[in-house]
Order: sequence, then structure tokens, then C-alpha cells
Amino acid sequence: MNAIRIPAAALALLLAASGTAASPTRFWGLIPPDPARPLSRSEVGGVYDPARDRLVFYGGLRGRPLDETYSYDFATGLWTQIVAAPFPPRRTNHAAVYDPVRHRMVIFGGEIDDETTLNDAWAFDLATDTWSEIATFGAAPRSNMVSGYDSARDGLWVALGYGLADFDRTVAFLDFATNVWSIDAGTGSIPERRIGAMGAIDAARDRLVVFGGNDRRTYYDDTLTLDLSTLEWRRLPRGDSLPSRRGFGRMVADPARDRVVVFGGNREGDFFGDLWALTLDNERWSRLEVEGSAPSTRNTFLLVLDTLRDRLVLFAGQKRGERRNDLWEFVDRAGGTGSGTLRVSGWLAPATVSVSRGSRIDVDIQGRLAGGARYVLFADARGDGEPAILPGGIAFCFDPRPGSPGFARGTTIVCDAVGLDLSSGPLAGLSPPVLSGCPLAAALPSFARLVSGAAVNLPSGRSFTLQAIVRDPARAGGFGATPPVRVAVR
Repeated sequence: MNAIRIPAAALALLLAASGTAASPTRFWGLIPPDPARPLSRSEVGGVYDPARDRLVFYGGLRGRPLDETYSYDFATGLWTQIVAAPFPPRRTNHAAVYDPVRHRMVIFGGEIDDETTLNDAWAFDLATDTWSEIATFGAAPRSNMVSGYDSARDGLWVALGYGLADFDRTVAFLDFATNVWSIDAGTGSIPERRIGAMGAIDAARDRLVVFGGNDRRTYYDDTLTLDLSTLEWRRLPRGDSLPSRRGFGRMVADPARDRVVVFGGNREGDFFGDLWALTLDNERWSRLEVEGSAPSTRNTFLLVLDTLRDRLVLFAGQKRGERRNDLWEFVDRAGGTGSGTLRVSGWLAPATVSVSRGSRIDVDIQGRLAGGARYVLFADARGDGEPAILPGGIAFCFDPRPGSPGFARGTTIVCDAVGLDLSSGPLAGLSPPVLSGCPLAAALPSFARLVSGAAVNLPSGRSFTLQAIVRDPARAGGFGATPPVRVAVR
């Protein structure tokens, strides 16, 4: 990542949010192995169990399909093999979702070998650690599919993948209230037949998001959405940047940052270990650059969202037949619950944005406003000491009128959605002049998207820094912060 000079006010806020100046913004961390961890495997299906703070998975491939159930307790760092009869037949490449209504993991389908595709559904009760088969009606065999739990309709969606004897391009829904399947061909830009596609449900927009996959000859790099109300497929514009063609990676929804994240996968003999995010409001892909070590390149691993710690957890996978049993966490402090996401001109929390003098910029803050949390936006002008004026319709603290406030180098402008006490906390002691209490909309949604525009009226070679701060009593220090974004004028 590009280096950023952080003004003193920004540094103080970052220290208050993270507790350390050396803490990286976005990183992978290896979770120490437990001697009792499962043997290496790939093609597993599992979920995060938030009530018991653990990872739970079933099956996978290690020379042959497996019929093992394991859990990993994040509080103790211990793996446990759960042995309880009855249990599902061995399988790989199956769907697995967390059912929060009934506190269970539901698995469906998968395969025993290239000739045997399954259509059974099983429920693992997370309170009692017991399996029971779900007597469903109307199921069709399927493996290597895209899947997800739909909270609005209380059921399991599956799409694409491989059926009984050929590729399956249909969409199917299992209603958990009735245990009845409904299957539909879908409309619109129906994807080409494929397996190994990556997908997740975008609950806020009532759609399924799908990327990539292959038909055993061609690998894809297209992004599609399925409207869950109309079952209409839509192909998204390619944009300037997107993941390379691949299959058998994994996609996870990250609702706190309003995005989906893709990791890994392969294209023929090439295996990947890169991270990509699709921002869901503007439907743009961006690569997530990571500091330090990272998991080895791989495919067919397990990737889940740990909602308690706001992180992704990765387990297992394989590369050219060499299977893994390592456990990793991915932490992204660039946004999320308690810190928000900051974008400038469509870029997701970049280190630097370069603009031309007189150009228009957009500032977009998005995240969860809950439990008394609130946003603060501040900008710090730097350069040669000449006043910097940012006229325009920014709804925060930049006043478009002729007498709009100018600020010299080192001056901080603060805007708070509900009014901020500047006499205490990490914002105390900012060098004057400080402007605060700018009006915003009285009622903000659970996820607030605040977008404004301004002309950059700075001489070439000047820059300023934007950062979003959110007050969150649940966090250490009481505040969270996005990484600062340096806007440089060419």
C-alpha cells in the first residue's frame, strides 16, 4: 500500500480507535494450531455458530469423501470431533448454511464421486450437537452449487452447479417452514452452465450475487445477480478492475461494509491467494491489499464470517492435490460496524486518490449506525500554508456560499451527525478553528449513505486528508475510525 502522512488529529483518533499506532489496517493472521485439529481436507461445508462462538463443518475430501463433523471453539482454541448417530452420508461440494431461526446448520446435496450426486438435506442442531435428516419434497440432486440462507423467506437458495447427469442452470428454493422445494428456470441473462462459481446473498437488495466458475473447459470472470423476488438474472458491467477468471474460490457477504468478498480459487493450473471486494451499492470490484503474511494459494476451502469479531475465518482447501488444515483470520479495520466505510470518488478506502484541480469529488460514508453510534467527518489541509477552499454542496461542514470557511494547513474541520462534545474524548484539543455540529438529515437509516460533491480548488501539489470517525461505546476508546484517505491534486 502507498504510504500516507497522517496529521496529528488523525493519529490521535486512530490511537483511540485501535489502541496502538503499529496496528495494520488490513491483514491475515494465522490462528495457532491445536494438536487435535482435523486432518487436511478440501471441499468442506460449514458455518459460524454465533451463539456458541465456534466454527462447525461437515464432510470434505481427503483421498475419499468424509463423513466427519468438527467444531472449533474460538474462546478455547480447541478442535472437537463430534460423533453422534445418525449422521449424513459422506460427501463433498455440498451446500451448508446457518439457520438462525432454528439455531442449526443445514446441509444439502453434494457428491460422493463423479457419478453420484446427492439430493438429501440434513440439519445439525447446534444446541445439542445432533444430526437429523430433513424430509424434503421436490428436491433435485445438485453439487458444486452456489447457495445461501434467505432470512426474508426463511429458506435455502441454490443455483447453478451439477445435477444428476449434467450441468444444472436452474434456481431452487427450500422453504424451511414447509420443507418443500420450488425450482425455476429463471429469466434474463441466465448464466452459462458452470460449476465452482462463487456466490453470496445480498440481503439488503434481496438478490444473490455470483462470480466466476467454469464449465470444465472455460473459466469465467463475469459477475451476475439474481433478483430473489422475480428470479431475473442480470449481468453486471465489467468495470475497470475485477478478479481474474477463476473457479472454486469462495465468496462471503460482509454486510457491515455493504460488500461481498472473494478469496482464492484456481484457473486450470494457476491457484490464487488474492482478496477482492465487490462494493454492492456501486457494483464495483476492488482488490484488497493486505499487509504481512497470508494463506497459501488454494481452492475449495471453507470461508465464513465471524460476526462477533467482525472478521473472516478460513479453513482447509487444496492446491494440486496438496490439502491443508490451517486456520486463518482476515481482519479489515477499513470500515465495518463501529468504524464505517469511507470512499472517495467511488474508491473503497484507498490510500491515495489523485484528482485534477477543479474536478468534482464524491465523499461516501457507509456503515452501521446502531447503539448510539454516529459519524464524524474531518478534513485536514496540508501543503504550503496557503488557504485551501473546498466550495460545493458537501452536506457536512463545507459551506457552498461565498463566505464558505477556508482553512489553512493544520486546520481541522469536524462534522458530527448529532452534535459532538469537543471538550473531551479523542477529539478534544484539536487546533482551532474547528467547525462542528453541521446539520444532516434528522433520521438516518440503519445503513447510512451520505454522498456529496465539491470542486477541488487547490493548487497543484497540494493535498488534504479525509477520515470518518464513528462514536461507538462498545469499542475500546469509545471510537472507531476508517483509515485516512489522502486526496492529492495533480
